[in-house]
Amino acid sequence: VSDNISAPVIVAFESSSTELTCGDSTTLSWETKNATKITITPNDGCDTSKKDHGNCEVFPNRKTTYKITAENESGNLVQQEVTIQVKASQATILEFSADPGEVIAGNSSIISWKTTCANRITITQNDILKDIVDTDNLIGTASVTPDHTTQYTIKAHYSDNGQTKTIERTIEIKILPSILHFTALPETVNDGEPAELSWQTLGATSITLSKTIGNNPPKIIQDVLPDKIGNPEPEVFQVFPSEKTVYRLEAKNTIGD
Repeated sequence: VSDNISAPVIVAFESSSTELTCGDSTTLSWETKNATKITITPNDGCDTSKKDHGNCEVFPNRKTTYKITAENESGNLVQQEVTIQVKASQATILEFSADPGEVIAGNSSIISWKTTCANRITITQNDILKDIVDTDNLIGTASVTPDHTTQYTIKAHYSDNGQTKTIERTIEIKILPSILHFTALPETVNDGEPAELSWQTLGATSITLSKTIGNNPPKIIQDVLPDKIGNPEPEVFQVFPSEKTVYRLEAKNTIGD
């Protein structure tokens, strides 16, 4: 039966312009016969639902070769290409953002970028001057896991009369303070016996320890010295409760608590 199925044919696959300046558009048009499936790569939003003909407007950022594939129900296919030459112009950063923009230390944020007319994208973690992204993808995302408030700078590299130039933009991901653990050992003591409170925090610039007895208001018993905040080892504080006591640890930074 398959022998009676006609082979797919690409009658035409053309671009209204094969040379343009970055930022300008051109129209791809095509006509086929005996095809049950049409694909165009890169797609760039082209609707190929009409199998015999169609057209779409594209905005190539760089030299781009578009390929059309026409396939029949037997799986036979034919292909054709058209290449668009793109002259350089100044790159544009359309979007550079982080979601979320505030995280607990050790949690991840997704950096997103969208640019045009660039031939290379780099994203640098500013405090260590290290590129965390170096790509030719003009649109993309990257996951970062900062442990302190950190700035990131995107640079869109482009060519201008043979010279490489860049434009850039900076964002900041802020770190919220977190309490990794806060424990009392032992949790039950006799009157006047000691207990050790132990805690460890991340992203805090201020730590306050308070106690509450019965219905009385909380009373601050310890403000942790700044040079002890952020130590890798847990902090330990000895207490001698004489009755049931609730201890509260509050960690803050400039973002919140």
